[in-house]
Amino acid sequence: MNSFVYEIARIFSSSPQEIVTESNEDLDELTAYYSINQFDRQPPHSLNLDGLSERDILTIGLFDGVDETASEQIIFRTDRHEEWENFIQYFNNMDKDDPIKIKISITKNLQKGTQSVYCPDLFTKYLKSYNLKGFLSLFNDICKNHNTICFEYQEGSISLIGSSLAFVSKGHVPVFRPKPILNIDVVTQGKSLCCNDLIFENLLPTDFELSGTDHNDNELLPLFKNAALLYSLCFLFDFISIRDDELEYKLNGYKTITGHISVDSVENSKVDTDSWAKYLEIFKWQYNSGNLTDKSAIARNIISLNIVNETTLSLREGAFDAISSNYRIYEKENVKQYIEIRNNVSNQLRDYQKYIITIYDDFESAFKKLFFSFLTFAFTTAIIRVLAKNIEDNVLVPDTIIILLLGFCFVSFIYYFYARWERNKKVKLFDKQYNDTRKFYEELLSEKEMSELFTDERNNDGTYRAFIEERTCYYDYLWMGANLIFFIVLLYIKYFINGVS
Repeated sequence: MNSFVYEIARIFSSSPQEIVTESNEDLDELTAYYSINQFDRQPPHSLNLDGLSERDILTIGLFDGVDETASEQIIFRTDRHEEWENFIQYFNNMDKDDPIKIKISITKNLQKGTQSVYCPDLFTKYLKSYNLKGFLSLFNDICKNHNTICFEYQEGSISLIGSSLAFVSKGHVPVFRPKPILNIDVVTQGKSLCCNDLIFENLLPTDFELSGTDHNDNELLPLFKNAALLYSLCFLFDFISIRDDELEYKLNGYKTITGHISVDSVENSKVDTDSWAKYLEIFKWQYNSGNLTDKSAIARNIISLNIVNETTLSLREGAFDAISSNYRIYEKENVKQYIEIRNNVSNQLRDYQKYIITIYDDFESAFKKLFFSFLTFAFTTAIIRVLAKNIEDNVLVPDTIIILLLGFCFVSFIYYFYARWERNKKVKLFDKQYNDTRKFYEELLSEKEMSELFTDERNNDGTYRAFIEERTCYYDYLWMGANLIFFIVLLYIKYFINGVS
């Protein structure tokens, strides 16, 4: 028992007898009962509280008798203003012909992430009493509102420190280990990947990873190792269930492994404690970036081949190295496939570029042919008229020829709209092929890669869509402008030159 508590009991007698079966300590309170048979000491006028943390509250209760029917008569609490003298006076006036029972309790308050532990043996016994689900639920509640929790032992030497939990001696300020780099939504991913009801919202297997000094032989260390191993299985195996203090599991890999392990308490779990670090390392690797489904499949395959004993889940040395090597090989194969996909996409896009350019080359060629045919006919007619000196009149271009040329302009307009309609149909066909290709590769490439390789049809920043709109506008103005100029020139010749002549 804690020496401070024992000294409180010695206030009333030099030989108080602890009622061991009734003493206990949990997260919130330490309770100790003493039987006083010999009243050979006079309580002091003031109470010495050395050994009590400032954040905690001491309560002393006096019972008339020591059996189960004894009733508590008076209480003294350090957080209230009752006078110690009144409490002592009541004790002095009690009938001491029969033994008196004393209850000494310390209510522990969590302040700034630190909580007291007064009796290491009772506290360890308390933690060992939990089965797996209760143990996980307990620490899930502990970690719910605090990023780190320090259990400060008021007596004894201890140093067990992790990334979330620490058990240290009084006066020591723990330096918590850096938290492992894991995915943000590990709990959600674990629940979707594994079938069990043991994954808690505020708790990860790495929270149980503790390390102590070289000479530390604390009973808590194997307890937390077992917890880390068992909780890691909940994030790695396909199926976990607890029935009648037995953990049933199923692992689908290269081999399908099923079995059950006794887990009447975390301490007595029949698992290979030496394998805890191996499973924890696999957990950290699996839930640290990358494709979780692929990594999980590889991990399960290798674990199924490296479990030495299915009743203790002992894992062979080098299992993690095998998982890491297999994943590197898998990544290399994926890189090859990725490069092939990128090359295929690039080649298809280049073909699309050639196709869209060909559409406009054909459109441009049709424009040039029509344009130069018109010019050739018009200038040939005009030159012949100019050079024919023997013509009696001075008409530059006969009206019949002008009407023919105007008809040519009208036909050119009709042909232009037909050519534009045909070109638009080809562009729509191109758009469909382009978008179908984009949809096909959406499942294979990331959004960033898709945006780098494919151009959205709404963009106007030098992409194929911008090219289409630019060339369309260019030929619209060019074709329409040329026909309009010819039309005006022909009308000018008919009504001003020929008319004057």
